[in-house]
Amino acid sequence: MKYTPLVAALFFVAGNPVHATPEEHDRMLDVAKGGGGIYANELKIEIVGTPIFTAQSIPPMAPKAPRPVTPDDPQPRWVQIETTFDCSIPFSELTLKYHALLLVNEDPDRERKMRGEQIAGQKPPIKKYKLIEGETSLVDVMRGKSRHAAIYISPRTCQKLSDHSLSMDNFKSVWVEINDQSGKLVAQQMYKATPATKMAEITQTATIVGELVNAGVAKDGAKVERVTETMVNRNFTPFSLLNWDYYEMINPKK
Repeated sequence: MKYTPLVAALFFVAGNPVHATPEEHDRMLDVAKGGGGIYANELKIEIVGTPIFTAQSIPPMAPKAPRPVTPDDPQPRWVQIETTFDCSIPFSELTLKYHALLLVNEDPDRERKMRGEQIAGQKPPIKKYKLIEGETSLVDVMRGKSRHAAIYISPRTCQKLSDHSLSMDNFKSVWVEINDQSGKLVAQQMYKATPATKMAEITQTATIVGELVNAGVAKDGAKVERVTETMVNRNFTPFSLLNWDYYEMINPKK
């Protein structure tokens, strides 16, 4: 496998997302059966708004007004990372570990400004890579095609990660590792991977990023840091009420 100079410096991103036909799904199940029982066939990322619900009560209650949108408090936007996979055997539990590498431009005086301090002059922004990690556990995953799971980055966390609104351009590499109930790695998938992308290539990407995070600096001189506890599963988001039967059940104890 050959890397471009940018990829060799930090990350790997391949072609287009996988959209499998029914025949390809059958082939994926065969592949899964010969491996760990899972074929992860798509990883999708979207930036979405907060769902709005209406409710009635007796006596009626006045609805709460949304927060005013300001430069310091922008319109809430969530990052949704969704995984689609096929199972050739049932699993009592699966743990999905998500990793997202972001490239952001950070104001060196950001924290001082947030405290209300007056800053003389304007320093140039600092380019920084941030590895965002999180996991979700699924239970009672049955054999079949097109099983779905999702994890989210909340609007407040998005604000914390970047001085500006996050966009798809900030996401340089995203991948998921799927482990069975014994902790064994049974499948991996990467955003924009192609059917030709091998599991070993994704593992190699994860290794490269991990080494750079441990070193704290990329080859282009930008700082690299790991940010944990920034992703939340669906049960802790307003999306938990939507499409209940579309997604696999999350372990309520985790």
